[in-house]
Amino acid sequence: MATPQQPAGIDARLVGHAIAVLVGVLAIVAGITAMVKGLPGAMSITLIAIGGLLLAMTPYSLRGSRPAWSLLVSILAVFATVTLFGAPTIRKQLGIGLGIALIIPLVQVVAVVALAMIHERYRDD
Repeated sequence: MATPQQPAGIDARLVGHAIAVLVGVLAIVAGITAMVKGLPGAMSITLIAIGGLLLAMTPYSLRGSRPAWSLLVSILAVFATVTLFGAPTIRKQLGIGLGIALIIPLVQVVAVVALAMIHERYRDD
C-alpha cells in the first residue's frame, strides 16, 4: 500500500515524538512548580503523571509499539482539548496574552496530527 507523500525535510515521526517529549518535560516542570506555589494538589499530581507517561511511552512508540503510540496520541489530544478550553485561565495565571496561551494547545495539536500521519507504521498485521 502506498504511503502519502510528505514535504521534503519534514519527518512527522520525529516531530510528533519530539513534541511529546517537550510536552512531557514541561508538564513535569509545571507540576512541580504548581506544587511549590501551593496550587491544588490534584493539578500538580496530574501534570507530573501525564508528563511521566509521555516521557515513558515515547521510546516504546519510537520502537513501533502500537499501545504506546495510541497512548501518546490520546494523552496529547485530551491535553490539547483541556488547555484549549483552559487558555483563558492559563492567560490569567501566567499574565500573558490569550494568543500566547493558545500556542500551548496548538503545539499539542501539531503533535497529534504528526503522530496520526504515521498510523500506518502501527498497524496490526
